[in-house]
Amino acid sequence: VAFIERWTARPCELGGVEHGPGEFVGGSVLAANRDPAVFADPLRYDGRRENARRHLSFSFGEHFCLGAHLARASQHALVRELAERVDSLEYAGTPTQIASSFVVGLKTLPVRYRIRPA
Repeated sequence: VAFIERWTARPCELGGVEHGPGEFVGGSVLAANRDPAVFADPLRYDGRRENARRHLSFSFGEHFCLGAHLARASQHALVRELAERVDSLEYAGTPTQIASSFVVGLKTLPVRYRIRPA
């Protein structure tokens, strides 16, 4: 999910901006994960960075994604299988994105690979 919508219950201040009760506040998860105040070189993927677990891709608190554990487990299984079976992997074209302002992800990721000899 790329965007989270909320309405204020009472007067508050967010990021130096005052909001009254009942005002719309929108937050971009994509922008939060690219905050230079939190992540050094935020536009570069680095799963080994010291604070990599501070990402908000699955939200947080009571809104934490119910499918997060399944998503992590399936990605872990995919990477493990690829590492065991694939000898080489490279881009074979230009990736395309899903055309949505709510859910973000790849629509296509063309790759060329070579299976490791048995």
